[in-house]
Amino acid sequence: MKYTFDYVSPELRSLIEPATREPHYFQGELSYKEYDNSYVAPFYSWSESVGCALDSLGNDIDNCLSECLTNGRCYDIREAETEHKTVIFLGYLISVYGHAYIDNLRSLWFLDTDDCKRFLEEGAELVYVAENNNPFSDLYVKIFQMAGFDIRKARLVDHLVKFDKVIIPDSSIISSKYGRLYCDAYIKTLDRVKSYISGINGYPVYEKIYFTRSKFPMNRESGEETIEKYFRHAGYTIISPEQYPLDAQLQMVSSCSCFASTEGSIAHISLFCKPGTKVTIINKANYLNIHQVMVNELADLDVTYVQSHLSSMTNKECRWLGPFYLYPTRYLKKYFGFTLPCLPYWLRTDYLRYYFGNNPRTRLLKKIYRSLTKKRMA
Repeated sequence: MKYTFDYVSPELRSLIEPATREPHYFQGELSYKEYDNSYVAPFYSWSESVGCALDSLGNDIDNCLSECLTNGRCYDIREAETEHKTVIFLGYLISVYGHAYIDNLRSLWFLDTDDCKRFLEEGAELVYVAENNNPFSDLYVKIFQMAGFDIRKARLVDHLVKFDKVIIPDSSIISSKYGRLYCDAYIKTLDRVKSYISGINGYPVYEKIYFTRSKFPMNRESGEETIEKYFRHAGYTIISPEQYPLDAQLQMVSSCSCFASTEGSIAHISLFCKPGTKVTIINKANYLNIHQVMVNELADLDVTYVQSHLSSMTNKECRWLGPFYLYPTRYLKKYFGFTLPCLPYWLRTDYLRYYFGNNPRTRLLKKIYRSLTKKRMA
């Protein structure tokens, strides 16, 4: 594993580099815990509770989702439906690109154990909770299949249910001050996915690829097209991953010698790059991505961080939520060693939309204007 921080500000380097010096592997025997007369609570909201397990008194049971909120106070256990059965809780499974390779696979190790097989033979049921209480799309079903499990055999809990017993496996990925940590159980699950990838063929492959979010319908980035121009000029093939089947994406990533993308879930697919692959991460705000540092270590990558943003309107408490504005900064130009024509950001319409569209003062003025307009019309 190798890191280069020559193309980021001292501030950003101070946020990322300490985490890269720490190991992201942990040792220990994984087990499981049993909770009698306990509950599985559904997705409530992103800002309050994404879903969780509750003990017999209605208190949260920790399942290692540090960046996702859970809150037992969102649920009234007196209104719970009761089912007299045992369930194995796989946790909150998230329909977000890169997290599907990481967080969603954290409990699958348990399915291979004799204990789990015994519980299932005795009638236990596999359950999980998911965003907006919606079942997975084909993309996320496929990821589980690659890991050797059909998630459609598990039950989505979309309302509060009390069970005789809730079994919760330990997580093979846990949180730490310096990012996510993985263990041998997660490596074993990941090896199954990699074994599947090794059998993929028939799709085009490229030596140098840049995965972009610019055509993604619900992106939080503006200005990424200016970054694409630099990579295209440097010989990269620009790929919008959502336009390709998952098999094609994974074949491209596992076959390339150079991979690049913006920081965030889209970069987590570098988990499947060959060891030593040159990976360029375009930072779109100043924060530490707690998943990527684990990915870099686990995949043994040659990583260069490049600060290329003017993201002044990000969420101050959770900068990874955006919104982001990407721009060819002096760090990006230094990284490539050349400069391409580009209007100053303050003359670009996309930056003006970004700044004024996300400025709280501007939003307030627009709200007042709309209110006054409605009164005049009335």
